[in-house]
Amino acid sequence: MDAMRLEDDGPTLVCTICGFSNIAGDRLCAACWSGLNRVAAPPGQEVVSSAERELRKKRSSRIRLRILGSTAAVVSIVLAVQFLTTPSYQSAPEIQEISGWINTEPLTLESLQGKVVLLDFWTYTCVNCIRTLPVLKRWYDRYTDYGLVIVGVHSPEFEFEKVRENLKAATVQYGVDWSVAQDNAFATWDAYNNSAYPTKYLIDKDGFIRHSLVGEGGYEATEQAIRELLAETGVPIQEVPKTIIPRFDRNLRATSGGFTGETRELYAGYLRNPNPRAQYIKNPEYFTTADDTEAFFHDPGDYANHSIYVQGLWRKGPESLIHARVTDNFEDYIGLKFYGTTVNVVVNYEGDTPFKVVATLEGQPIDEESRGADIEYDEDGKSFFLVDSPRMYGVVELPEYDGLELRLSSNSDQFRVFALTFGSYASGP
Repeated sequence: MDAMRLEDDGPTLVCTICGFSNIAGDRLCAACWSGLNRVAAPPGQEVVSSAERELRKKRSSRIRLRILGSTAAVVSIVLAVQFLTTPSYQSAPEIQEISGWINTEPLTLESLQGKVVLLDFWTYTCVNCIRTLPVLKRWYDRYTDYGLVIVGVHSPEFEFEKVRENLKAATVQYGVDWSVAQDNAFATWDAYNNSAYPTKYLIDKDGFIRHSLVGEGGYEATEQAIRELLAETGVPIQEVPKTIIPRFDRNLRATSGGFTGETRELYAGYLRNPNPRAQYIKNPEYFTTADDTEAFFHDPGDYANHSIYVQGLWRKGPESLIHARVTDNFEDYIGLKFYGTTVNVVVNYEGDTPFKVVATLEGQPIDEESRGADIEYDEDGKSFFLVDSPRMYGVVELPEYDGLELRLSSNSDQFRVFALTFGSYASGP
């Protein structure tokens, strides 16, 4: 559906999510705008509203919102991308109330004065955070010996991300060799008044914030800031070559908005599905089912972009949908119509027996050309991924931008779906 309809009395804006008249601005209707304060924002970041900030304080869980309706020219928001021309820099708040450290003994910014510190606020199932890790690794490898210290401040979105063993496994999976602080209480996140994943801060040798960046992109400007701050410490940085940062070209169709633009991030728990007009799940019975109870859902069909459709017996959880029975023929499923090139799904794993999740595109097994990084094939030719740890799984990686129907099904009653994320890059998640 286009974001504008032409009628006899002139153009009328309609909501790009639900199709109702737009009375709240920014291509969202009042309900979609207000439900959890969903706001349009640039691609490459996950925005957290004021309402969600309060919810997170109560539950110590991070809620991220997918960016919708941005233009192709906008790649990321860069806050204070140039050095301030006056000496009134902001002093960097101290790292605080950390529940654990990985790859290091406990650190403080005070102990790191004299060095340049890059704080990276992230969470390990956030696809936008994951996309920035290869660039951070290049900076870590190139500049650590010259005084750059990277500290990943891990502020977890989901409860299972608070578990040290889970985070430790993620640092190994993604090659995160730098220091990681477990900000499980969000004390450091709140000290910096953050509102989105990922967010990065550069802190100079005297403990002042000199540069900050929200979202993906902005890598060249950030590296230049790193080099200038290192030069202030006396390092002969001109003798150190810059890193080679790969291009991240996003398909232009992804930013078209409406029902053919890149699919927003989809959440399956009731905390992100407060009512039928501000929701990710399209089944009407979802909103008549009590929280934390089981119900049989009937797939309403007629899939539209930006939504989840459910079939079978599922339990309605705060952060996820949980398959509520053991089946034989993969008859219960989650379905959707997505637009983009890649699809990822966040799944928890709490048992001791890995289980299959069968994935189909347009009712058929995902072919070799379109399979994501975690897709395998069984002896019957079914495409599936094996859930053996709590993490994000790569399901689809299309050669070209497209709009297709995807279904995910498991016979296991341990199948817990938290979120689905999408991308429109030439490669990667």
